[in-house]
Amino acid sequence: MLHFFLCLLLILSIPILFLIYSCRRFFMFERAMKSSQKSVICPKCHHIVPLKFFICPNCRRVQKVVPTEKSIFFFQCECGKVLPTTNENDRHLLTAVCPECYNIIGPKAGIHKEIIIPIIGGPSTGKSAFLGAWIVIAQQLFPRKYEMNISFPFPEDKKYVKNCNFLWSRGLKPEKTTVALPNGIGMDVVRQGKSHGLRIYCYDPAGEFFDNTKILKNFVFYDYMDGAIFLIDPFTIKAVRNKFCSQIFQMSSVGFQVSDRDVNDYCDRFINSLKRYHNLKDNQYHYAFCAVVITKTDAFDLDSYIGEKAVSVVMSKNPKLSFNEALNLVCVNFLETGGLGDVLEKLRTHFKEVRCFSVSAFGHMPDLNDDYNPKRVEHPFLWLLSKTGNIKWSGTQNSL
Repeated sequence: MLHFFLCLLLILSIPILFLIYSCRRFFMFERAMKSSQKSVICPKCHHIVPLKFFICPNCRRVQKVVPTEKSIFFFQCECGKVLPTTNENDRHLLTAVCPECYNIIGPKAGIHKEIIIPIIGGPSTGKSAFLGAWIVIAQQLFPRKYEMNISFPFPEDKKYVKNCNFLWSRGLKPEKTTVALPNGIGMDVVRQGKSHGLRIYCYDPAGEFFDNTKILKNFVFYDYMDGAIFLIDPFTIKAVRNKFCSQIFQMSSVGFQVSDRDVNDYCDRFINSLKRYHNLKDNQYHYAFCAVVITKTDAFDLDSYIGEKAVSVVMSKNPKLSFNEALNLVCVNFLETGGLGDVLEKLRTHFKEVRCFSVSAFGHMPDLNDDYNPKRVEHPFLWLLSKTGNIKWSGTQNSL
């Protein structure tokens, strides 16, 4: 009798165990699919693409490496190499490939939070110098101030960083951007002792292309940007340009250039592109933040108008203000007095918050054969990163 019951129990347990196995396998498959369904931004074509295609480290073939019902956690390449299919078992260590443009996205794709910051500005506003100065400063800033390691994940970015360090150490001007859709310059910033951090992409499209509506349609990073930096050359203001007319002419012989583009014009083109990507109405705002940056504050006597001298006057009257709160007031007053108040109003309408800054990418005029010492270039970036909840920043004058 006991033998009969044991056999019956065994027979009944087979479908139960099979059901348990099937359910467990189903949930494992769902979990694996969830772990593998990660999308990243391709810095070349600028699209958000799924992480599905990777390079086999053995035969260098591009393979689609995703979980299947037959093989949940591993995929066998044609060469026999066994590849992990989920990030939980180290798929992120494989070199990822963009399925749209076949660009090498690199290893560790998808493990960092991606932050997108395009730099907007007309020709000769100083975008390339501003971005280069930020790259130079960031290498000291994050390890020293935030105890975060900084690295550059792509070979072309490493060359760019090396060139920036060379130019800034010798007081040489960087070359202007001539590409309509440049690759995003990526930097990985990870807190010491951690494996996950931030991957910050900065885009520097050539200013000449802000006049081309067809090319602006390809700026798809407007669709998912976390914050924008809008550059203004102070010499686009007629009164400022007239005041320093003779000095500008004299310094043009050593490469000093000023922008002649209407700020309202490229602001309108930028806003119209933003509306198109996000279907915004005239009175709707975008979820991102915008830093308005006045460049070239090292030129002539501009420091007394939009630099530390002007800020010290405001702070003496309002001691409770932080340095950058006072700087914001100084810059807003400068722009509104110069006839650019409507530009600020347009940006305030379409962004969650707008803050004004003044910077110097070099720290001195280009006639001095000395290394560069950028001033406050990091402040707009730190403000944007703090507003998106990624770092803490008090708005003090000295960030380093």
